[in-house]
Amino acid sequence: MHNPVMPKMPLPKSTSRSAYGSVQRRHDQLRQRLFYEAGRLFEEMGGEEGRGFEDTMVEQIAERAGISVRTFFRMFESKTDVIFLDMRRSMEEYFACLEEALPVYEDPLAAALIARLEQISKFASNPVNATRLMRSLKSRHFVNRRATWYTLWQGQLQTVLLPYLPKRKDSSIRAALIAAIVVKLGELGLQHWEETGGAEDPARAIAEVWLLLEGVLKTARLAIETYLQTSMKKESPARRSVKSAA
Repeated sequence: MHNPVMPKMPLPKSTSRSAYGSVQRRHDQLRQRLFYEAGRLFEEMGGEEGRGFEDTMVEQIAERAGISVRTFFRMFESKTDVIFLDMRRSMEEYFACLEEALPVYEDPLAAALIARLEQISKFASNPVNATRLMRSLKSRHFVNRRATWYTLWQGQLQTVLLPYLPKRKDSSIRAALIAAIVVKLGELGLQHWEETGGAEDPARAIAEVWLLLEGVLKTARLAIETYLQTSMKKESPARRSVKSAA
């Protein structure tokens, strides 16, 4: 059973698609202006090494972008979203990519991974976004927020993927495992991207980490199979008979 990943919001009857597109473009342009001005203020106030985060205020960001503080808070939860990353939007973008990938790839894991690569590649193609991404990976101020959102991301991904898996006793744990792999691979891939200077597409860094994981898992599988075989031999006949009876 294939359920839609995220429902599409219908356009208001009184709004034409061209008018809606124009409004959306202006909204996106405003977001980009806020990101740019927030980044400038952050650096002017001392950046990560100084008190850039503490001394950059929402009022200053809003003033430079030419909007009210009230408008700012209609768009974002806090200054963290514009100085670093708007994780809510990142999740929305990811699940939109996943919605497109799931009908194309038979394997939900493949769909989930490709969606992550597509999402981060599109995001970082914008230089302002790439700068924000690098800033967030380097900052101590974003660690807890990123961890919280990754936990939410993983839980939602597990829920979305479950209907796409064959119905088995272990379907739930499989969905949880795929979600954990995809989210953690993304995190490790971005760390790898930051550590290597961010010169290449961050999607490539995530893909490289995935290829490393394949080799690690092959080695681990052999070790685990050997362990299980050895542990079975060590079990006493009485314990094996109790298991068989159960």
